[in-house]
Amino acid sequence: MYALEIVFLLLMTAWLIVTSTTRATRGASVKLFAACAAAIVVAFAVGEARLHMIPAALVFVVLSVFLLRRGHSHVAIRAVGFVAGSTLLAVSATIALALPVVTLPAPDGPHAVGVTSFTLVDESRDESAFGAPGRPREIYVQAWYPGEMPHEGPMPRARTLWQELYRPQYFDVLFGYLGGMTTHSYEHIPFSTASGTYPTIVFSPSFSGIAEQNTLLMEHLASHGYIVLGITHPHFGMFTTYADGTGVPVSALVMDAPMSQGSVGLAEIAARADRADTSLERAGIRLEYFERGTRLTELMGIVVHDLAFLLDAVTHEDTASVPSVIARIDASRIGLLGMSYGGGAVTELCKTDARCRAAMNMDGGLWGGHIRQPLTVPYLALASPNNAPFFEHDLLTSEAPYYEITVQNARHSNFADVSVFVPLLRWLGVTGTINGGRVIDIMNTAATAFFDAHLRGAGAQMAELQGFPELDAKTNLQRLGSREPVVAGRPRF
Repeated sequence: MYALEIVFLLLMTAWLIVTSTTRATRGASVKLFAACAAAIVVAFAVGEARLHMIPAALVFVVLSVFLLRRGHSHVAIRAVGFVAGSTLLAVSATIALALPVVTLPAPDGPHAVGVTSFTLVDESRDESAFGAPGRPREIYVQAWYPGEMPHEGPMPRARTLWQELYRPQYFDVLFGYLGGMTTHSYEHIPFSTASGTYPTIVFSPSFSGIAEQNTLLMEHLASHGYIVLGITHPHFGMFTTYADGTGVPVSALVMDAPMSQGSVGLAEIAARADRADTSLERAGIRLEYFERGTRLTELMGIVVHDLAFLLDAVTHEDTASVPSVIARIDASRIGLLGMSYGGGAVTELCKTDARCRAAMNMDGGLWGGHIRQPLTVPYLALASPNNAPFFEHDLLTSEAPYYEITVQNARHSNFADVSVFVPLLRWLGVTGTINGGRVIDIMNTAATAFFDAHLRGAGAQMAELQGFPELDAKTNLQRLGSREPVVAGRPRF
């Protein structure tokens, strides 16, 4: 909550009390009116006026009208007005607390974090599936990279949180307040001179998600020496920006697809899985949940093609034709990372594309045409308890190191930034009872340990995750012949 919002609510409370009593002077009401009006003007002037205060502003308007009256209303009217006004002020306070402006945690790596964005146009595909035949598919990419702060001149401007969402005016009304949260990414600062090229991680977001939805993780990885390329998939993201400044919101076709998944018979699948004779049979039955989701599988192909197209640009030898950040990528050390639907897309691509050296899936569903095909690259599944059982098949069949970490008391939405700055989700049970910042720490630590091992470590084993008793871990290292035993119940590999 902004300090101005606290001041305004306190002043409004005082004014409501004064208006509701016959003992207060008119002069006191006039002074409180002036103070409240001044708070409103200042809030607009400094960009801290939020929709959250509309219920309180309604009380301001009503009290301003009553200020024009002479004398006092009947005691019953004053009592009803006091209760109604108090309720509206409480609503504003609750919304402001549920959707606060917070100080975001800083990354702890040795590098400053630079950020830039660009678009890539895929002339080989159009948007026929979304009602725009002939328009080539245009991919928005945001890049975080290891940077250096300039030693002289003006300080670079830090990017604010999730800027994609409040560029269009009709989204600014809902998401503009996110501009009050400053990230630790600085636009267009120089690359770090610590290395000529850097290992790279390509990120695919959730259904209706955006490239920036895991900014805190992206900053952490960049500060530790990775280039991170986050995609917003057009028509899948809440809003996708095009190179000409226009863009498209999420498609109704995309938003309707998960509705069909509800009819695939999860309870029946789970019951049959429980009766299975072997672990592999049980895991195979569970995969039917995804195989029956034909619409989501069809759409998955579009997202996977987006990722492959970005990899084409990353591995292109003609660096003069691509954004400068791509020229700093070590194409031999590329990992993929996805959350939710993006995690499934990453898994699907890494089963068929040799350019993927390692993959990390944060609680993502495994739709696609290759879900029964064994993985051949190192893989980390970071899962909520509800979704962990779906990862068993890949754990049992993978031909490369496989790590599965379940975060106790977490839910699906905990694996994105919203768990930190939207307490409302925890109140409603959308996120789990675990602290949102704690899950951010787990994601940061796990992702760094995994990619350090398999993009930098020449096949080294992922390091232990110490200090996280809420994690349960499984791995296939024993089956693959590792000297280390399988350890379940502890985040140790």
